[in-house]
Amino acid sequence: MRKLCIVCFLIFISFYAFGQNAGKVSGVETEAVNKIGTVPMISVSKIGNVNTPVFNKNCKEILQNYPGSSDGIYTIDPDGSGPEAPISCFCDMTTDGGGWTLVLLSNKEVAGCPRPYWNEVVNNVNINGTFSSDLTSFDLFLGVKYWNMIGNNARLDMGASPKNLSHRAYYNFSLNQNNYYSLVMSNESVTIHTEGTASPGMYTYHNGRPLSTRDADHDVYTIGNCSNNAGNSAWWFGACWSGSFWGGGGQAFEDAPYWNGSSTEYFNYGSIWLR
Repeated sequence: MRKLCIVCFLIFISFYAFGQNAGKVSGVETEAVNKIGTVPMISVSKIGNVNTPVFNKNCKEILQNYPGSSDGIYTIDPDGSGPEAPISCFCDMTTDGGGWTLVLLSNKEVAGCPRPYWNEVVNNVNINGTFSSDLTSFDLFLGVKYWNMIGNNARLDMGASPKNLSHRAYYNFSLNQNNYYSLVMSNESVTIHTEGTASPGMYTYHNGRPLSTRDADHDVYTIGNCSNNAGNSAWWFGACWSGSFWGGGGQAFEDAPYWNGSSTEYFNYGSIWLR
């Protein structure tokens, strides 16, 4: 009877600490559930006599450990046993085998965009809007220090809505931390192309370029900082952009994700996923 009580107490503590509400992400209220069906999204391991939570590193690992997981918000720990704290993320568990972690999201209907400083774009979960299971309710720029830990295959989606896409493309992907997290993209595969340009400007123009923010100018524009000219948005600017997922950032051009160019090929919804 005593052993049963101890087990019940441990279950209660695990549920209380890692139960249905994910709380806040960078000060933004969330609608996270932190459960996979009826299974808590963390497991518990024992170190000596101490029970410790064990988090999955990314959405792919969650799906491998919990087959049949649904789309939604989960908690992951990209560096595993490393020093970084766990973070909340949105997982796509259905598209192309599932296991995709959302790292960037832009919605035309969400005014403005995240405007992180350099330290924030590297380290924070940067959100504009309401972080929830509704992919049209927020914008997201996940701290780039996590991207290589999460996966090296990228999926770019853009269109009228998450369920009504005009474009989808896949790449081998990484960020070069030694060059201000510059883009390294290769092996393009375009699977959805219903209008406009097949290849996104992120690949044809921004590939190889370092990341810039409102306070860290790494572009090749000699007159000023491209970030400052695009609503203080963070992007891999050249001089300045063709196909930025933030568009004009609420300051110039359309406040919308662009697939290519800076004039007409923009949409209501754009996202980048890693696996």
